[in-house]
Order: sequence, then structure tokens, then C-alpha cells
Amino acid sequence: MDSGADRNSFDLKCARDLNLEGDKVPFAINGVGGVVTSYQQGLISKLIVRNVTDPNFSRLIDVQCFPEPAGKITPPSWHKLKSKFKHTTDIEVANFLPEAVTLIIGNDDPSLQLSLEEREGSFNQPFARLYKLGWCIYGPMTSKSRFENKSLLSANEINYFIDIDEADWNFETIKAGLVKMWDIERYETDNKEFEAKLSPEEIHADQVWSESETRVDGHMQYGLLWKKGEPHLENNFELAIKRMFSLENHFKRNPKIQVQYEKSMNETIELGYWERLNISFRQAKAEKNVNYVPHFPVVREDKTTTKVRVVFDAKARFNGKAINDALLQGRKNMCDVVTVLANFRLKKVTVTGDVKLMFLQVLLKPEDRKYVRMIWRPSTGQQPQIYQSTRHTFGLKSSPFICIECTKAAARRHIDTYPIAAKAMLESTIVDDVLTSVDDEKIALELIQNLKEIYKTVGMQIRKFASNSKSIMATLDPDQRAPNIELTDKSMMDSPLPIIRVLEWLNWLQQTDNLAEFEIDRCLEDAFSQSTAKSRQIHVFADSSLSAYACVLYMRVEYENFVSTRLIFCKAKVVPIKQKPSTPRAELEAAKIAAKWGTIFASWYGIDSNDLFYWGDSKTVLWWIHREKFPDIYVENRIFYILRKSKSFQWRYVKTSINPADLATRGISVKKLNQSGLWKEGPAFLKDNMNTWNSFTEETEALVKETSKQLSHMTNMITYSCQQEPLLYQLMVKQKSFKKMTRIVGYCLRFCDLCRSKTKTSSPSKKVRKNLPKVSFFYFKPSELKKARTILLREDQTNSLSDVQRGLRLPKKFPMDSNILRLSPRFDQNGIVKMFGRLQTTRFLSEEIRAPVILGKNSLVARAIIYDLHIENRHYGSFQYLANQAKQKYHIIGGLPMCKDLIKNCNYCKLKNAVTTTRKMGPLPSSRVPNSSLRLTPFAHVGIDNMAALHVNNGDMIEIRYFLVFVCMITRAVHIEITVDKSTKSTVLAFIRFQAKFGTPNIVNTDNAANFLEMARQLEELKVQFTDKNINWTFNPPKAAWFGGHFEIFMKLIKKAIFKSIPSINILLNDEELATLTTEITRMLNNRPLTYVSSDGMETVLTPAHFIIGSQITSEIVCPNSISKDHQKRYLYLMKYLNSVWKKLSQDYLPKLNLRQKWHSDGNNFRIGDVVLVKDINAKKGSWPVAIIQSLVMGDDNIARSAMIKCKNKTVQRALNSLSPIVQVESFSNDAEAMRGELL
Repeated sequence: MDSGADRNSFDLKCARDLNLEGDKVPFAINGVGGVVTSYQQGLISKLIVRNVTDPNFSRLIDVQCFPEPAGKITPPSWHKLKSKFKHTTDIEVANFLPEAVTLIIGNDDPSLQLSLEEREGSFNQPFARLYKLGWCIYGPMTSKSRFENKSLLSANEINYFIDIDEADWNFETIKAGLVKMWDIERYETDNKEFEAKLSPEEIHADQVWSESETRVDGHMQYGLLWKKGEPHLENNFELAIKRMFSLENHFKRNPKIQVQYEKSMNETIELGYWERLNISFRQAKAEKNVNYVPHFPVVREDKTTTKVRVVFDAKARFNGKAINDALLQGRKNMCDVVTVLANFRLKKVTVTGDVKLMFLQVLLKPEDRKYVRMIWRPSTGQQPQIYQSTRHTFGLKSSPFICIECTKAAARRHIDTYPIAAKAMLESTIVDDVLTSVDDEKIALELIQNLKEIYKTVGMQIRKFASNSKSIMATLDPDQRAPNIELTDKSMMDSPLPIIRVLEWLNWLQQTDNLAEFEIDRCLEDAFSQSTAKSRQIHVFADSSLSAYACVLYMRVEYENFVSTRLIFCKAKVVPIKQKPSTPRAELEAAKIAAKWGTIFASWYGIDSNDLFYWGDSKTVLWWIHREKFPDIYVENRIFYILRKSKSFQWRYVKTSINPADLATRGISVKKLNQSGLWKEGPAFLKDNMNTWNSFTEETEALVKETSKQLSHMTNMITYSCQQEPLLYQLMVKQKSFKKMTRIVGYCLRFCDLCRSKTKTSSPSKKVRKNLPKVSFFYFKPSELKKARTILLREDQTNSLSDVQRGLRLPKKFPMDSNILRLSPRFDQNGIVKMFGRLQTTRFLSEEIRAPVILGKNSLVARAIIYDLHIENRHYGSFQYLANQAKQKYHIIGGLPMCKDLIKNCNYCKLKNAVTTTRKMGPLPSSRVPNSSLRLTPFAHVGIDNMAALHVNNGDMIEIRYFLVFVCMITRAVHIEITVDKSTKSTVLAFIRFQAKFGTPNIVNTDNAANFLEMARQLEELKVQFTDKNINWTFNPPKAAWFGGHFEIFMKLIKKAIFKSIPSINILLNDEELATLTTEITRMLNNRPLTYVSSDGMETVLTPAHFIIGSQITSEIVCPNSISKDHQKRYLYLMKYLNSVWKKLSQDYLPKLNLRQKWHSDGNNFRIGDVVLVKDINAKKGSWPVAIIQSLVMGDDNIARSAMIKCKNKTVQRALNSLSPIVQVESFSNDAEAMRGELL
């Protein structure tokens, strides 16, 4: 329920699922704060809503449909919450799914917002309101305050509402949810221009920081910001000692660095920043859940104080883990550089200061110090020692946030006591450097003293003060002043510039010497004026060129007798080289950054919107801003952004000659820039009285009216030359066939000729219109097609061969690549770049072969030409054959890869050339390996399969018999049962006979034969009659015989034995002979060796028969005389013998199964949503069915080998080895989506 919404909103995806019908129209939504969101494919429809608890009430409402009207807000269970509040226990609530909110009820129908009943609880409890559609809860969802140990927030920040039937938010997502719901997917042209919302990790970092805050000996103490509590890190002592020895080897080559490094390290140890641990290396190596941080030097020759700094490498990984991986970074709490510089230039007197060793003044909790250890040798002759840090060292991921937030928290605590100093710490500080400005020297001295007091409260010392006031510098003690700064020359580069750029670089480099002479006033107000400023204004100028677009800001301060103007800020951006915008669009980008920075500085300096002025010299952009009419979505989005930042009345027209932003876009030498008053102080009219600006306002209004008339007049005309570039490019992107492109352009040319013939008619009366020549649209003349092809080729070369065209026009300025020069490119009489090679004198060849058209490797026309040739050849031939055909008329740069890519992505070729790949052989299933809980008997885990028919002769009748083969998964023993058919009844009877001989198996694995499926169902129903155990019945994927390889291999062996046992196919056995034959085959299979047979034959060979009868199956049964006749001793002897057999199985046989004999790679990488072909051995490749992967069935090794696919309106399971990919989900684009629809 949203009483602040004007319309009802519904999720577009749900609307499509419900098949809602309505008008598909674009519309815009005005959100909070002037946010305007436009939707090009919105839907206006109707929907019936009902009260779930009161089915008698329903209402037909109008809804506007667009994606995610409430963001991703999901409701928790209200049944778990309502019992906490006495006044809501008897409220009847319907059950709902925890899915995203899809419907927002607004004020379309006010009766739905009418409150029928209200219930109120005590303080900090929610209150309930009954609507016609159900109950709605407003307020906090817990009885306990969420803001303990924090300052109370306003009611608007705490209270939020929840619709019981539709929505319920948890506290962690309340802020993001509200902004998402109210602003409704606002369009952002630049994400950096909006304040970032706090992520859950940042919120957690704030919570950990505040909970661990304590004060110890005048310093603040915090714990490390762990992601998930205290981590379990591996002891990386070996890494630390190895890095220390590497560091010492480095010091041997650089002894000067070693001296400074040892001095810095020993000083921090003496000051107590590191504490020594009295443990040996053996103890340190044996400890668990500790971490050592390696360290290394960073040399900075430009520093005046510490040239060698110690840096701790918390990113160093040991076994793939580092301490920084377990730490939170925290939110961005550092002041913006532009904000600091803006405050630094605002007032007359400057003040800067630096905090001494800021990171080393914040204590680390004792329980976290074991994670920040180091190994250091204090001097060359001593043994390495182990130290642990007592401070938040620089290099830890969380240290910058903790230390900066410590100082900001101190500033917030003293905002009332020392407002100026606290504001400077909050808004004008970069890490440990304060840069600000104040009105006079008295305030500056007070600021310095207050800064010392605030930093002292957290155990820090600020010094190295500097100011532009000599009296302030004289007042400070020598140890509090900043030392002189030495400038170093960094103009030299490591590698030489390319020769072609040397002259331009040297010319630019010579001008850098004049930069020292360029000066501007730091203070934006007149520092020598004794009068008070009457008003302040900001004027923003925007302009663009073919190279760049820029904006320039000026501060206009009006005093009693004069006006001063000062340069504030300038921002310039280079125009993209590859996709250069048109001149109006470039001017629009300049207006966009002008609106952005104008708003930012106006908010910083407290300038009202009426005192903020924007100036531009683009008539088109001003017309767009004032009239709010846009040619396309590109312009519309940026105009919406500009109007969100500014108002249309703030924009005025200025001539290019007096626009200072023009200097930034076109370039100017340093000498001229230093002499330019236009750049330093802006146009001269800024110093005039504001009444004289009326002429600019009137000129802007006249300009808008004139442009409006021109554009309205142009709507009745056909300007083919203006429309040619964007339309042709869109045509080439959308169409695949060059023939179709040519015909479309041909129709456009005819249409233009028809329009021109109409405009030549003096009086467009009905009689004249009847006498106009009729144009045929049924066939084309060769001249028309040739003209259309010329236009397409010329436009395509403009996009794909722009460098070649530029090099042909200006060869000295833009030399071409040697690979292009080999083609001897030249323009022909139609402006098309062709290859004029060595075949020009060969007259018997056609002109197209002697001078083929050159097309770039990114040419859209080239791809369309190859597509036409591929269709003409009826998808026949390789990519080399296709490229050879294209060479008859065109020379395509990168033609072979383009042909190969086209054939690869051709839908028809994919169907005809579908190839399946194997998956990596999976690990041995647990059912194939014995375990302690398994009984030591064969056929505990069994695989079952049916075998082909065999004819028998029983007297005068010839009948068919089938084999049901049982294979033990562990011992590889085999048992064969004969069945009269493959029916479920016969299969069940055979299984009962098998069970009577060997017992009930625990696991049964079969394929997806119908008789097995029915058998599993019947056995589940009848299991009470013949077993007291459950059978775990598993089925392999359909049409995937390799999943049952452990029993399929025996089908081959049995068939081979039968064919060799029966000398002729004309001989028919009877049932008795067949039973004898199967028994003998079973004996032979169970006598086969499982382990290696030695050459001498002395070693006993393990066979499946050992697990059945204790030895190999022979015709003679021998009982050892040494065995006692006592039954108990005979049983113990037998169990001991069986145990030795099973032990031999585990030691000799199972290790051989560890090798993967085949299928070593994963094959195709399938994902959910992929379009695939399903292999059918009974059909040709072009007739294989098409399906979509719905889900993947993962194995024990987390590798999928089968999938659930949707094919022909039904969902089935198939092995991935039977699937051939057509369209993969990660490559979906507009073309891929079209291909997906075409295949399905």
C-alpha cells in the first residue's frame, strides 16, 4: 500500500506471465527529488484484486506495468513476528510466498486507501491499519530498539510500513528498499554522480567498529573488522621467514636503504608500536590460527622527511589465503579531493596541517594482535625476533577506515565546542592532512589551537602547520611549522616517444616552462576589499568541439562599488575517438557536465538556484532544454539529467567569441592563456549590471522561437542527407542480407525521388497530385540497385575504414599501416575505396576482379555479403570455399575468420553439423566400494539389465526366452535368470528367484526400461510380503548406456559366449539345455580373474567366485581335512577366510579402478538456459529435436553429467553426452534471442 503514489504499479514480468493485454505506450514516472524515469515499452492494463481473507471483496483497477516496481523487497513471515505484539495477535493474515513485491496500490482508487480500523501498541511498537484489501503494519518490526548506543533518528528515518498481504521488509534492507520503491529505477547517466548506498558489508563494518571502540591510556582502541567473526587463518610462518631472508639479500645490494629501513623499524619498536614475543621458532611454527605479515621498503626520493617507508604486505597469500581476504574495507569516509580544494580556495587565510604518524596512534585490540605479527632482525649480528603489532598498521585492509573514522568521530563529538575545527576535519581533510581556509588571522589561530585539542582527545598530534599569513607562521613554534617543500623534475619518461609524435611533444614540452608564470587568485573574493559582499553568483559556461567538451565556472561577487569575477573550476573531457558524437550531442555532453559541477559547487558555497547561471553557444541544446522536445532516447535521457540538476530558466545563450569554455575545447598556448582575461575572469559582461543581461535573455527566447519554427518547417520536408547516416547504420545492424539491404535502400531512394517531384509542383492541388508519375515498387532497374549498393558500401567504409580514408586524404599527416599499403588503396569515381593492384592491365578479367572493393574487418556489409553467399551455396562448403567466392568482388580484411565465425553461428549449419562430446569420467560411486556397514556377501549392490531374445524348441513349439542378468557392483559376480518375456510380471518373478538365492540387495541400479520402472513400483508395494528391508532403487538417465557400464560390459561377454557355444544358428536348444548353458556361462564369468595373474602362476588369483563359495568354481568339491568338525569353529574359520578375501579385494583390485582409462576432459560447458540438440540414433542430424536445459544434475564431484531438458512440451532427463549446444546463455544478445526463438 503506497499512499504517496498517484498510480497503481505492477511488475511487467508478472503481467506477461498473466497474459495481460493493454496499450503498449511509453511513459515517464516522477519520483522523489525530481527523479524522472522513462519507460519506452511500458504497458497500461487492468487487473482484478481480491482480499484473500474476505473473498467477497474484489475490485478492478488500472495498473501501469514496468520492471520491479518495488525493487527486490521480499517479505518475511509475519506469523513469526505478530506474537511479539499483544495488539496484533488476533489479526487474520493470509499465507504468502517470500517473493519480491510485484503490486503497489496507489491513489487511483481512493477508497482502497480508506482506513477501516486502527490498532496502536506501546512506544517503539508497530501500529496496524485495516484496509479493504487487508491489514497493513506501520513502524518498527521488533520490540527492541535497533539504535542502541547510537543517537536517535527522526521518525521519518525509523518508521516504515509493511503490507501484510504483499510486503514485509527486514531492517538490513530497509534503506535500500525504500529508495528503490520510491524512486522506481531512476535512470542514471553516470553512477558516480549519485551518492552510493551502503552495502551490507559496509553496514557490518560500521557495527563492528562501534562495538569494539574503547579508550586506553588516552588512545582509541579498535578491533580488526572481520567479515564473519574471528577467522581461522593458517600459520604462514614459513612465508614470513622466507620473505625476511629475501629482504636481507636485497639490503646487501642496497646498504643505504638498509640503514634507513633499520632505523625506521627500530624506532617503531622502541616507541612500543611493536611488542616482542618470547617464543622460539619451533613454538611459533607449531601455533595455530596466527598470521605473520611480511614487510618491504618503499623508497620515495621526493619526500623531505622519510624517504624510506615500511610497508606491510597484508595481501601476501599462503595456501591461497591472505589476512586481507578476511577483513572488511569499510565504507568510503575520505573527503573528496575536489571538495577539499574548493574549501581551501573559499576564504582569504589558508591553514594546513599534518597528523604525526596517524595510523600508529590507534591501538589494536590485544586478542587481534596475534594476526598481525612480523619477523625482524634488529641488527646484523642478532637472531631474528618475533614481534606483534599493538597498532593498526598501514597495509591492513581495514586500517584506513578505522583510523579516519576515529578522527571523524572525534570531530563529531566536538562539533558544538569547536565548530570551525570540527567542520574542517569532516570536510577538508585528506587522510592525515588538513587543508582549509578562514576569513581572518584570528580565526586561523583559533582553528589551529582547536585542531590540536580535538586530535589530542584521541591521542594524536597535528603539526607541520602552514599558512599564507606571515604573522601566523611567526606565531607558531619552529617544531610546529611545515618545512620547505622541494620540487623534483619528473618530466623525463622511461621510454622514448614514437618518432611521429616527437615534434608535437617537444612543442608542447617547451610550453611547460611558462606554466610557472601562470597565476590565478586563490581567494574567490577580493582579498583587499574592506566592504562586505552584497551577493555571490556562480556562472557556468559550456562548449564543445571535435576534440573535447568542457565547462568553466566563475564566482561573481558584487560589492558596493565594483564587481569581481574569479575562476573557480574547469572540467574538460576528450571526445571518444572510435564513436565520435555529432556536434549537437557533443554540446549536450558539455551541458551535462556543466549542470553536474554547477550544482556541486553551488551546494558547497551555499548559492541559491536563482544565483546560478548556465551559458552555452549551442542553439540546438538550448532549444531542447527550453522546449523539452527530444529526437531520440539518447537526448531525452541527458536532458532529463540536466533538468534534474538545473531549471530551464537558468540556461542562456552566449556567443562563441566570448565563451571562455571555447578555449578549453579548442586548445591554447600557455603564453596566450596567461594573457587571456577571458579565461581568468570570464566575459566582460559579468562585471556589468545585471539589468544589461536582459539582452541575453531576449536573445535566448528569440533563438528558441526561431529554432522551433525551423524545426516545425523541417517536419514537412525530406532531408535525405541528414537522415542517411543513422538510418543506414541501423539498417546494416538489423539486416543480415546485403541483398535485402540493397532493396530497402532502393525503396528509400524511390521514395525520396517521389517527394522531390512533389516539391517541384507549384500548387499541390488534387489535379496536380493526380497527374504525378506513378512509381513502380515491384522491380528494380540495375542502375537503381547499383546506386543503392554504392551508398551502402560508401557508408560502411566510413565506419570500418575511417583510418584508411583519412590516410588517403592526408597521407603526410596520417600515414597508413604497411598491411594496408600492400593493397594499393585508392578512391574510385564514386568515393569507394578499392584495391588497385598489379592486375590493372589484365583486360580479360572483369573490373570487379581487377579492382575489388576493400572492406574492413568490422564491416557490417562484408558480413552481410558472406551471409548471402552462404545461403546461395545452400550452406555447402568450408569457410575457405566461402572466402574464395567473396574474393571475386571484394577484398575483406580478416575475411577468413569472418567466414569461419558466420558458419559457426549459422542455425542451419548447427543443426546439420551438431557434435556431441563426452564428459569427464566421474569418481567411483560409493555403491561400487565396500564399507564397514555393508554385509560381507556378494550381490549386496546389484545392477540389472535385460538381454536380447533367444529361440528355444520345446517339442513342436518354438518359443522365445530372455536373460535377466544380475551383476554385483563390488565383487563383479554375475548371475543369470531366464524369463519367458520382458513383461513386468516375468521380471518380478526372476527377481524373487534371485532374492531366494542371494538375499535382498540394498541397492539396485537399472536403466529406464519400462519393465524395470514398473517392477520397482510393484516391489515397493509387495516388499512387506518377501522382505523387511527397503531397496534403494536408482535409475540411469534414458538413452545413456554408459551410465550402466558396470553391467553393460557383461551383455557383450554373454553374447560372445553364447555364439561360440552354439556351432550353428540353425540349432535350437530346449529349455533344459538353455538352463545348462547359462549356468556354464555364469561359471566361466565368475571364474575370471579380478587381479593381475603372475607369470609363474604361484600366486592365488582373486575371482568373483571367491566371494560366492570361497574358491574358484570347479567340478570337484574339496573340503580341507585340517578344519575342525565343530560348527562354531568352522564358522569362525569361514568368516576369517572371507575377511581375507575382502581385504585382498580392497588392496589388489580397487586401486586399479583409480585410473581414468578414457573421458579425461569435461567437454562442452553447459549452463541452465542453453539451447541444445538432443542426439537421436534413429534420426539424421538435421532431424534431432531441440530442447532447453531446465536444470543440471550434479554428481558427487560437483560436475554435471545429466540434465533436465524441456523438449516438445515435456520435461525429460538426458545425459550431457547426448546433447549438442546450439545457443549458450552467456552469449545471448538480440541475434541470439532471435535464434533461440527460431530454433524453438
